[in-house]
Amino acid sequence: MVFSFSVAVSVILLLADDGVTSLSDSGIVYAGNGVNGIYAWGAQAEIGSFPTSYIPTTSATVTRAADLATITSSNFRSLFNQSEWTAFVHFNKTISTGGRLLSFEVASGTDTLDLVHNGIGSNLSIDETTVATLISLGPILSGDNKGIGAFKIGDYGVGLNGASNSDTDTNTSTIVSLSIGSRSSGNFINGCFKKLIIYSKRLPNAILQSLTG
Repeated sequence: MVFSFSVAVSVILLLADDGVTSLSDSGIVYAGNGVNGIYAWGAQAEIGSFPTSYIPTTSATVTRAADLATITSSNFRSLFNQSEWTAFVHFNKTISTGGRLLSFEVASGTDTLDLVHNGIGSNLSIDETTVATLISLGPILSGDNKGIGAFKIGDYGVGLNGASNSDTDTNTSTIVSLSIGSRSSGNFINGCFKKLIIYSKRLPNAILQSLTG
């Protein structure tokens, strides 16, 4: 049995001022001057197609902690309209498992409204804590997807890759935080975001469709 994988390597170079430095298609070229040199620091090898940011280590390997992007407290309330909103996400999906694109929470780890993707070939949905899926639309493609969720008390909408759908519900929970790419307690997207836009209005279904087309 043969296993294959790609490895990304990154190195941070600190160049002395006394050498001749130029840029080429192959990267930075440092000719040197016979006296000064370079410092190579922060080299790391990772399994994957691209390097991530520096992971401090000493004598042993270290597993990167999960990246949790959460907006809370006054930072969140200053940019969020509780009564109505629309959230647009341009995301890339190459892994079949599902997860949270956005999680609007009433407390840490306690979501009330989620914009959820259910894996490649499945649906994008708005889930509500007490009734599970309110509204969904699919399928999610392998690669780039444009999804959008919209809320106004009594009026939900969802759009995905040029299509839209809507329904009604009466959720009035006060949302105190937003987790991006997961819940604050996990359930990660297993993909990446290219763009995230949050509007302070519940946009019409025709706009949901055009923004994701």
